[in-house]
Amino acid sequence: MSVLAGEGKSGGVRMDSHPKPCSFSYVLVSAARLRDDCVGIGLIFKARDRSTTKKISQALPDTDLDAATYEALRIALEEAIGAGGGSFTFYVDNLRVVAQLAGEGRAPAELLAPSLQVRALMNGAGSVSVVPVTRTEAFSARRLALQAQVAPVPQVREYVSLQLPLSV
Repeated sequence: MSVLAGEGKSGGVRMDSHPKPCSFSYVLVSAARLRDDCVGIGLIFKARDRSTTKKISQALPDTDLDAATYEALRIALEEAIGAGGGSFTFYVDNLRVVAQLAGEGRAPAELLAPSLQVRALMNGAGSVSVVPVTRTEAFSARRLALQAQVAPVPQVREYVSLQLPLSV
């Protein structure tokens, strides 16, 4: 359900650049409203065999869901670029942001800068597909976002395998 950037209204966006190898291929991205005027973000990085390689969770104070989603995408794209780029599929549960990235809607003025930054990072990361997720209750990144806590830096867990955390 992804398309090349600027190609149409099928609910996704795909931007191609220069593919390179990377330790993950899929990223599950979610933002969820928490108590105390915070939004939690959850990112789950998956290898080609669908094993989890990294999880990131953080609560962002005084923000809205769309801004938090763009922040989560920015973090994921910077991880992708830092890992050498490649071919990625991002599964995102914020349909407004997916539509904005697909050119089906305009980003509001207050989100224009984050939207442009995410688009620029997509170009630098390689081949990036953004796919909308509609069944959010069962989405594992949403559950991770709902567990987020306010912290000065994101909580990161990296995995060699599903059973062995490297760092907490």
